[in-house]
Amino acid sequence: MEFHRTHKPEAPSPHGRIRYLSRREFLAVASVALATSCADETGSQGADPSSGGGSGGGEAGGDGLGASGAGGGAGGGAGGAPPVGLGPEPPDPWEAPGEQDSDSFAWGVQTGDATSSSVLVSMRTKEASVTLTLMRGVSDGWQQVSAGMAATPEDGVVHLELEDLLPDTTYALAFYGMDGQRRSRAVRFRTALEPGTRRRVRFGATSCLGSANDPWPNLSHTLAERLDFFLLLGDTIYGDNAPDAFDYPTKFQTALSLSGLNDLTAGTSVVATWDDHEIDNDWSWSDPGIQQHYDDALVAFRQAIPQRKGAEDRLWRKLRWGTAVELFVLDCRSERLGGNYISPEQMTWLKQGLSDSQATFKVILNSVPILDFSTTMLGNLGGSNRWQGFPAQREEILSHLRNNSIGGVLWVSGDIHFGAVGRLDKPGGLGDDLWDVICGPAGSPLNPGGYLLGENDRMPIVRMAYNWVLFEGDPETGSMLVRFIGDDGSALAEITLQLT
Repeated sequence: MEFHRTHKPEAPSPHGRIRYLSRREFLAVASVALATSCADETGSQGADPSSGGGSGGGEAGGDGLGASGAGGGAGGGAGGAPPVGLGPEPPDPWEAPGEQDSDSFAWGVQTGDATSSSVLVSMRTKEASVTLTLMRGVSDGWQQVSAGMAATPEDGVVHLELEDLLPDTTYALAFYGMDGQRRSRAVRFRTALEPGTRRRVRFGATSCLGSANDPWPNLSHTLAERLDFFLLLGDTIYGDNAPDAFDYPTKFQTALSLSGLNDLTAGTSVVATWDDHEIDNDWSWSDPGIQQHYDDALVAFRQAIPQRKGAEDRLWRKLRWGTAVELFVLDCRSERLGGNYISPEQMTWLKQGLSDSQATFKVILNSVPILDFSTTMLGNLGGSNRWQGFPAQREEILSHLRNNSIGGVLWVSGDIHFGAVGRLDKPGGLGDDLWDVICGPAGSPLNPGGYLLGENDRMPIVRMAYNWVLFEGDPETGSMLVRFIGDDGSALAEITLQLT
């Protein structure tokens, strides 16, 4: 990727390094770094309005980075880690100078897979060249970290990684056209907790962004929550459906331009996995031409939703938020071979990671439920498409959790087009002490099978409504609040789960 500096850089700060990635490098998350002009840690460099500084409220109907404070106070947790308070969250969103250009920057800006010191960024534009302004939240407003780095989009997309960021800190950024005035929507994200620290963590999740309820108004209500991160659990696009069947880039461009997903990615970073519709409905490796569809879909998915690669370029990966939360991102679709639901390598990685984790909460991103519906009115309907249809591997992971007394595990799933909270098994089963929270759909048609399920002690929540789910985990108490949010922003249902 071509790049140049629009001004001579100052001495680099340890708190704001940017590296621009080519399309190939972005998919591999390479390790080359470029230094930018940065504010020092004590804040000696003030905000420069001409290069994107400033503070204050967001534009009405514009950026709208959220109005309520980030939730959660200090908390205790695992491993004897010291409790820490929430880092500064400015009282008002960053008001980026210039004018938002909703044509040249129609697809917003996406941040993903945040760590305690870095985040990945993807941005699509019609501009031939752009510059980036990065701001850091402080107690009384916003402080400029860097401005003026220019990049030439490749195939209309800029990929970069922001490095050397402060842990547990709110940042905002915007891209500008070369006139320095027209810009993208300003977006907010937060870095992960520093290793060895903990606090209450707030995050969201949903799945199935189909056209029945686009532009997904429930997701617009994520903006005000100032979440730490958000989980996309699969079927973010329906790449197999006409028009533009199998035109995965076009499907992602449409999704990112719609207000619900655009608002979501303006307010927090995302962590994503996929399900079948990112490629084709209930696809398998025996389908004619599937390899080419898979290759094209994977490139489009990683281009649109920035994400780190796991071992050997796999989709499955881990992300840590101090000792509060560890995220285990599964790939429950592309490794279904030889009668396995996930590959033996992924299973070994998952079991070892859960055993090694020091986090209070071990959240497993699971695109299709692990809850066993066989004893409900749904029976085995659709069971071959879930863990339920692969009993040997289901027993393997649940036995591992039980035999090793691994606590704090929460399965978070999508796919089946209704919201629910349920224990994995009826009393006496291997998963009778574990919970599966089924999130969404944000926009796909509601599954009438949900009407067959009655709420009871094993399944205390079943909601036939478009939704996203708010989670608030308190590592001091081991409790996890689960709240379903509907299209009008109201709470549809909530429960607090005791996980440790």
